[in-house]
Amino acid sequence: MIVNLRCKGDRRLKVKVLVIALIIILGAGVWWGLKSAVATQNQGKQGANATGTNTPDSPNSSTGSSWSAPRLDNQGGVEVAVTWEKEGSDSSMLKFAVTMNNHMIDLSDFDYSRNTELKISGTTVPAVVKVLNNGGGGHHVTAELGVQSTDLSKLKSGSQFELGIKNLANVPMRNFTWAY
Repeated sequence: MIVNLRCKGDRRLKVKVLVIALIIILGAGVWWGLKSAVATQNQGKQGANATGTNTPDSPNSSTGSSWSAPRLDNQGGVEVAVTWEKEGSDSSMLKFAVTMNNHMIDLSDFDYSRNTELKISGTTVPAVVKVLNNGGGGHHVTAELGVQSTDLSKLKSGSQFELGIKNLANVPMRNFTWAY
């Protein structure tokens, strides 16, 4: 009879230890998930504050006022780099190289033609956006965009123009600015 009590006691102890271990594992999982969510939110806020609009003199530009320096934006956990390809551009089309990288969402189906706009001197102008070349997939994509507009003839030396990328990773608009 003593042996039977020990077996039942051992079994109860094993069950208690198992339940406590599961509670610890679940608690750690919840803690880790919340910590990751807060880090993602902070990254999005930091990106919104630090890189919402990138001008040639922005501290986020690689080489100061150079037209060839990529403009960067990290909002929403997606890093977007846009470079104006001045040599490939003319009075009828501006060309841009776009690179997007992240570890959260699939960017393969991003529709550049519907989610890209052109501004000249702060005013949105009608433009046709064509994907001239694209590559990568999933979380890391690249594209060469051709932006055509009759309003490009209004660009004079020193004029400001912006390429806007909208509706990406819950960020309504990312603006990338250059001087012509």
